Formats: sequence, C-alpha cells, structure tokens
Amino acid sequence: MSKSVALRVAPSPEAALEAAGTQDLPPLAVANGAVPLLWPALFDYEETRVHRAGAVEVVSAVTSQPQALGRARALLAALRPQGAPWAAVAQLLARELARQPPEAQLVLAPTALLGELPPPAARAYVTQIVQLCDLWQRVRSGLPWSEARALLDRFGPEVGQALAQPDGHRVRYYLGGSLAELSELDELVLAEGQGEADIRPEALAVGEQGLLLGRFGGRWRLMSSGCQEDLLGLWACDEVALLVGRRGTLLRLAGGRCERIDVPSMQQLNTAWGIDPSLVVIAGEQGTVLVYDGKVCKPWPVPTRAALHAAWASARENIWLAGQETSVWRFDGYAWTPLALPAESFVSRLAGSDGRLVAVGGSRRGGELFRLGARGWVRDEALPVLEWIEGLWLGWEGELGLVPRRGAAWIFDGQRWAAEPLPTDEVMAAAGGDLVAVAGTMQKQTVIVVRHEGRWEVETALRDLRINALWVAGNPKPPRLRLDAEASAGASAAPSGAPPGTSRSAI
Repeated sequence: MSKSVALRVAPSPEAALEAAGTQDLPPLAVANGAVPLLWPALFDYEETRVHRAGAVEVVSAVTSQPQALGRARALLAALRPQGAPWAAVAQLLARELARQPPEAQLVLAPTALLGELPPPAARAYVTQIVQLCDLWQRVRSGLPWSEARALLDRFGPEVGQALAQPDGHRVRYYLGGSLAELSELDELVLAEGQGEADIRPEALAVGEQGLLLGRFGGRWRLMSSGCQEDLLGLWACDEVALLVGRRGTLLRLAGGRCERIDVPSMQQLNTAWGIDPSLVVIAGEQGTVLVYDGKVCKPWPVPTRAALHAAWASARENIWLAGQETSVWRFDGYAWTPLALPAESFVSRLAGSDGRLVAVGGSRRGGELFRLGARGWVRDEALPVLEWIEGLWLGWEGELGLVPRRGAAWIFDGQRWAAEPLPTDEVMAAAGGDLVAVAGTMQKQTVIVVRHEGRWEVETALRDLRINALWVAGNPKPPRLRLDAEASAGASAAPSGAPPGTSRSAI
C-alpha cells in the first residue's frame, strides 16, 4: 500500500464516512507522505472523528461544499493582508472547491498513510490533524499570522522543516498537496494570438525558438517574431522594440509586426539598450558591440573580448556595458573606459535612474549587487546571501528589487531589505515599469508572474519554451498610500537625466 492522503468528494456525510477507508470516492486532491497543512483549514475541530477502518484507527473530517468554500475564502482573506506566502495556494483551493457541486460532501481520510505508520506515530498524526483543524479555525477568526506560524512550528519537526525550506516548491506541496502542483496552470496556458488592435504592448517577453509574447489589455498574447533563433534580450520605447538573439539575430518590432535587420556579425547578441529609437546599443559575445540608428546597424569597436550581457545609458555621453569580466565599461562621449568592480564577478544586468546606477550578477560567493559611487563601484555588503541574481527593477522613491535564480525576491526600500516569496521554482528574468513582472518556471512550465501590492500572481503559462528576457513599459507607480496630487505629478515626470520617451523600466 502506498502512502497517500486524499481529500475526496462524496454525495452525503454517511457515504463519506462509510467510504473513508476505501478508494472509491472521487478525489478533489491527493498527496503522498503528508497531510498538507492547508487541507485541515476546510474543517473545524467538531467535525473530526476518530474511528476504525479495518484494522487501522484513523481520523476523518466531513464538511459540505458551501461550508468548505466559505472557510477557504475566509482563510484567503485572513492570509492575504498578513503576507502569508501561501495565500496563492489558498486561492487555488478555493477555486477548486468552487468547481464542486453544492450538494457535495468533503471528507479528509488519510487511511493509507496512517495504516503504514506504527501506532505511536499514527496517534501523533491523528492528534496533529485535529489540532490543525482547530488552529485554522482560529486563523479564520482573526489569529495574527505571526502567532499562527509559531504554533505551526510546534506540531512536528517535519512541519517546521518544511516551513524553513528555502525551496518554495516543497513548502507549497506541504501546504497544498497536488493543488500546489498548480493544476490551474492548464487554464493559464497561453492560447490566444495577437489581435489586429494589439500594436502598443504593455510588456514584452522573448525566449527560445523566436518566442515573442506581448501583453495587451492585461492579457498575454503570442506574437510572431518570424524567426526560429533563440531571442535573448530586448529594448523598447513607445511602439518600437529591438529584439536580439543567437547567430547575430536582430529584429525590429513596430506596428505589431517584426522585421529582420541586417547585422555585420554572426556573434550571439545578448542585450540592447537605447537612448531613443535612433541610437540603440547592442552587445554580445566576444566583445561584440553594434549601434543601430533606426535604419542600419554598424559595428562599434570596444577594447574588450569579454562576453557582454548588460547595457544601460542615460545619454550619448553616458553609455555602460558589462558582462563576464571584472570591469564595467563606460563611454563618455570620447572613449571607452573600464571601471573595475570590487570583486571578480559576472554582471547580468545594469539599471539606472535618478542619478543612481547599479549592477547585479554573481561571483563565487553568490549573488552580487554593486552600486556606483563617487569613487567607483562599491559592493553592497548589507545584501542578504542570495543565489545568482537574474533580474532587477527600480521602483518608486529609491525602491530596488532583486530577483535571484531561486528563492524570494528581495526589495530595498531605502533603509532595509525585505523578502517577498515568489511562486516560481527558478527565475529567468525580471523587469519593472507600470508593473513588475518575473519570468520563471513552475511545475515544469514557464510562467510570468506579476507583483500586486506585495504579492505575486501567475498571469500566464507556457509549455516547453523558456523565456530569456522581459521588458515592461512605463515608470514605477507611487505607493497607494502616497497617491496624492504631488506624488501623482512625480510619477509621470521623466527620470532625471533621461531623454523624453526613454523608459527606465527596460531592464
């Protein structure tokens, strides 16, 4: 007998209890090896029963679909404002419950699992499930999450270990069972193509095999790039975007359509950044640097043979390039000059606005953040220990967001760092503007998640193809509580030192 737990649907309470030890009920969700912590949230202490199923003493709990749905929604409302990392899982559970008929009865019966445990462990598990039902009822009634978290840690070492795991996938599984496998991703898989009116994108994403996605009216749509090469980077301004990739691929997107631009190089092109559509700097492998003037693309010699992966500029006399070497290169209008980094690092992204410039990437010790000061580049020693940093965004009033390859996003508000859990298993890219978006993987699918008031929600999903870069239009919005007349005027102003029409969000 395999270790399994099933949350099942029955036509009546009597049928649910009678079938508690069998496998002939339609499952709402299943899990292996543990009772997912979120499931008991659907039941109250008074609904739990301990009874014998064959030779096994087990616990079961039965409740109606309307009751369970109401409790799931109440739990979601309680977790969201408290910043609990699995509010999204509670939302999935509520959606799954909403699909069940109102006459359905739900039963929690971990018969197979308890049957394999020795009697002392089985009794401990029965006690734990009953206590969890009582705890979630208290959370729904307003128990602060900080207190609930402390109580959860006491239920058993396996619970505390799961909650402490930096790997969010394991925590999601433990809390939601197979619901954490995000079966609803099937509903979010991109199926719609670009419409005739889809010309001015709110955001763009590029990836493998010429993948091009555009966000129009809050919905992601598949666009045609007209190429099969992997696309690795992009820059956009107004209705014009440049996409770069392998084998010297350069595409111009305008009016919702792509055209290929002739390039004097077959080197892989990794990144692009424009002052405006008439001056876009493109960089790639072997120190390859090109300039596109809106009509033709020409080579621009730079004294390095390193692979270049990051570019940023605020003016024709202030252009920066970085990548797989220990210096960041700056063009001051006359010549290229290297500025040494304080550590041997790989720079994956550059970003600047309002007189500040930052570089992120990684070194042997992990993720790195460097800030440009009066005396050169300085390592941010206050940064928590992170994995390699794949993306960043610059927000309102000095906010800086970093997205490592795995784990939570980290946000600096000008005084301290704070973590925001991401629902992704691995991150590929991030960008910010009117919104903040992150591309990553979840359940072996590629997803794009968007930040909403401190929480992250999946907007779309893809099968098979990887996203390599993101761009988001516009400038960061002020915090909701600061949205007064003065703040609104500041939100619409152009970044200091940046030409009109240049978005500071194209990271």
